[in-house]
Amino acid sequence: MTVLQAPVGEAVPGPAVLAVAGRVERAVVVRRLLAVDRGEGGLSSLHVRIAAGLAGVTERTVWRWLAEGREGRVEARPRQGGFVVGDALWEVLTQAGGNVAELRRRMLQAQDEGVLEHWGAEFVPSLATLHRAIKDELRAGRVLQVARAASGRVEPSRYDRALAEYVVSTELQAQASFVAL
Repeated sequence: MTVLQAPVGEAVPGPAVLAVAGRVERAVVVRRLLAVDRGEGGLSSLHVRIAAGLAGVTERTVWRWLAEGREGRVEARPRQGGFVVGDALWEVLTQAGGNVAELRRRMLQAQDEGVLEHWGAEFVPSLATLHRAIKDELRAGRVLQVARAASGRVEPSRYDRALAEYVVSTELQAQASFVAL
């Protein structure tokens, strides 16, 4: 195992420097640190600092996770009473093209019509809560298969044709200016 050591008098890089593009999940951090803690060298605050940077949380949070992990609770507890996006709402989100605001508008309309319960929801959450719940689902591996093509995209054939027209018009302008000289 490689241990990062800073020479005497030099600062150890913080979590912002050590963070990577994706965040490491809580369960992975806790299991790995518990394994290091049972190893020969034991667990140090540097291990916790590195893990906190990789997980995108504070060192205090990682120490709390470790305390809970030593008690046998490695996974995060699910939110109690939090809003969860069920299969029916996920289907409506797919039909809305992945537009969360449109999903909320449809939920409000369904609530007015009295059919919101058919979608597995008791109430319409705030837009921020709905965004968080969907982001949690996506982070957990759920796939959103958008039913319609994204707007603003240019078909490759149209792009190629426009580029060819631009090149031809630029060449004609260059020839005309050369002839004028």
